[in-house]
Amino acid sequence: MRSCLAEQVYGKKNLNTPNRNVSERAVNVYNELYGNLTDELEEIHKRILGQYPFRIFSPRVPLFKNRKIVKAIDENDLTHFIRDTKDDFFPDKSEEEAFEGRRLATNRIIKDMNELCKTNLSEYHHYFTIPKVNAPFNPLEMLREAREKYEKAIFAMHRYSKHPELMYDAFNAARAWGLGYLTLMIDESPTIFNSVEYREAIKNSLWQRFEFKNPHQFSENLFSWDTKFGVRVYGTEKEPFRQRAKIHDDDGKIKYHSLLMKMTLNKQPVEKIRDTYGIEFILENENDTRRLMSFFNIGRYEHVVREDPPFSCEKFSIGIAARVSNPSSDQQYNQFSTIKMPLTKYIRPEVEMQLITLKTFSMKDHPQYKKQKYLKVFPIWYPDSIYTPLIVKSIDG
Repeated sequence: MRSCLAEQVYGKKNLNTPNRNVSERAVNVYNELYGNLTDELEEIHKRILGQYPFRIFSPRVPLFKNRKIVKAIDENDLTHFIRDTKDDFFPDKSEEEAFEGRRLATNRIIKDMNELCKTNLSEYHHYFTIPKVNAPFNPLEMLREAREKYEKAIFAMHRYSKHPELMYDAFNAARAWGLGYLTLMIDESPTIFNSVEYREAIKNSLWQRFEFKNPHQFSENLFSWDTKFGVRVYGTEKEPFRQRAKIHDDDGKIKYHSLLMKMTLNKQPVEKIRDTYGIEFILENENDTRRLMSFFNIGRYEHVVREDPPFSCEKFSIGIAARVSNPSSDQQYNQFSTIKMPLTKYIRPEVEMQLITLKTFSMKDHPQYKKQKYLKVFPIWYPDSIYTPLIVKSIDG
């Protein structure tokens, strides 16, 4: 079954016949934003929204069915929220400082999500702008007010009265509470930390392994580099390969929206995301691609082929040893260790390698690919049953 909001737009008796009470413009906007939803996709989304941590996007707002949350609100008890924030993430901070830390964390991911929406849905992004959480932040008061609106919205729905703002406010507060927790989990993830902390070590390891030399201009944007293995690679004048911490920008700040998109598409929580750092090699042809692969101890492997936009590559994971950059740890190791284990001074961050040919590089359309990925997660992050009534009301009054 299509969602109840599709019925609002298309009419309850015939989903293919527009509802006379809804304008043609509202129908067109709905089609552009949610028109690709099928029964099969909605079932997939439903399964995703039933999993941790994606329940925060569920239009059913399961937070207000959580016994601990309900009990805390009914008893006016801040203890649960203190434990969920101060004890878990800020044990050395006061309650006020801990709640402020969570508020700021929430707003960091909200800012990223809003910017991503504006990039990909420039004409409609104002419908989906998530409001920031204001200070001073008291989660008990925020969620008590939100639950009251949720209960009023449920009552109004049963009486066939339409108050979409009530359900949106309740949904948005519950989502904000969950986004704050998710952001703090991302911030403390060792995998996320390692992807930036050791990027120079990873880069240096590849330079030592391949001994890149003799860059020559190949085209307007590419330079060819020789390697000690006899395989030529193509990069810039200064770098023979492209490297990036996939969920950080150039300044080392976490791109929360990128990581959240990866989590949603992979249906995995942050603790199971492993490919946070990527290396891309451009090679002349498929023979060189296979030769280069032979010089690595390959972990997970995938031959990737996409038709729209056209793209293909060899993708695999490797571990690159990086020395732990903490001199004090060496001294502590030498002084107190009773078993000599030299590798304890090193870690092996997982790196995702992507090998593409010059032909594939010439056809690469990264912005289009990124938008396609965003449109896959969009109806999960912004469920139509929450947003479509507001959009229709905004357009039709």
